[in-house]
Amino acid sequence: MIHELNHLGVLVRDIRASLDFYAALDARVVFHETVVGTPVQIAYVQLAGGLVEFIHDPEALTPLPFGPDHLAFLSDDLDADYARLLAAGCLDATPPKPAGTGFGRLAFVLMPDGARIEHLQRDLDLRIPEAPGALAESLDHVAYAASGPDAAARLFADTVGMQPAGEGRFRLGHDVLQLTTPAATGPRFPRLALRVADLDAAVATLAERGLAPERTHDGARVTDPDGLAIVLR
Repeated sequence: MIHELNHLGVLVRDIRASLDFYAALDARVVFHETVVGTPVQIAYVQLAGGLVEFIHDPEALTPLPFGPDHLAFLSDDLDADYARLLAAGCLDATPPKPAGTGFGRLAFVLMPDGARIEHLQRDLDLRIPEAPGALAESLDHVAYAASGPDAAARLFADTVGMQPAGEGRFRLGHDVLQLTTPAATGPRFPRLALRVADLDAAVATLAERGLAPERTHDGARVTDPDGLAIVLR
């Protein structure tokens, strides 16, 4: 069974720059390792209770499409859940195999619009208690710009087992997924939205930390080094 929306995975140009950027948002590093036998670094940061994964390959043979890459779920029966997703119309990308971190196993499928979805089966809980006084109170949602939102909604509800939460939102475990209208160009997972207690104070704090947030009609936003929008509300 798929039981948790676990993280958003991002391919990064410079893992140090990414870690520094998210530190300014009061994210905390909960995992940072090099994949055995490779130069690939994998790091997880916890941001307002949610997880973001950074993947950095300094020796990639072809240019990487830096930025948001995949959405990951946790499963307690990877093989069965992988088969169910394929039967529901997802496309095979990476059959179940050992995870590069050395913890558990993983598989990837593709949504019909090409969005990459990872499923993990592992006994490793990366989340830690939130520090008091963090910039954001909670992770409001991860956005998925689905080209077929009705089909995506059915798959997330019926096959993945997410609970509809209104206005194109689906919840499973800690976090919420929001289906949005896709832009002409841009990543399938274009933003993370954070809830803050005092928007003006949060904007001022980020400005002091050198991130120069842009005010929007419903909040503010900053963009990480690889193009992921972080929205404050």
